[in-house]
Amino acid sequence: MDTVVDFIRNVVYYPSPRSFYILSAVAILVYRIPVVDKVLRTFHTLLHESGHAVAAVLTGGKNHKIELNANMSGLTITESKSGFHRFLIAVSGYPFASACAWGGVYLIVHNMSGIFIISHLVLTVLQLLLNIRNTYGIIW
Repeated sequence: MDTVVDFIRNVVYYPSPRSFYILSAVAILVYRIPVVDKVLRTFHTLLHESGHAVAAVLTGGKNHKIELNANMSGLTITESKSGFHRFLIAVSGYPFASACAWGGVYLIVHNMSGIFIISHLVLTVLQLLLNIRNTYGIIW
């Protein structure tokens, strides 16, 4: 684990011009591992759909359900009061997932990987209890 943390510190905190290429190559390679690929993509979909759900709650709307599909796609059904709120809900998926990724990198680099794991586990369990309604999403 220390090697991974040292790698992240050297590439993220003290980036060189080649850091972008190193991180891109690592991401592409990790996403090519067959079982890891499906787990990571489904988890990313969960984070993305959670972003829509969180935005709905923050804007005074309601969440009806989240569906996670076997092809790594997802759907969040929400209800909101205004067009502007619908816009905020619609654009919140990717920023939320990106913020979770950056927060995870920050926690791992600062030796708080336990908090990272627990926070993502809590988010997953809350979504499972409150919003996920399809069979694949529940089993996953």
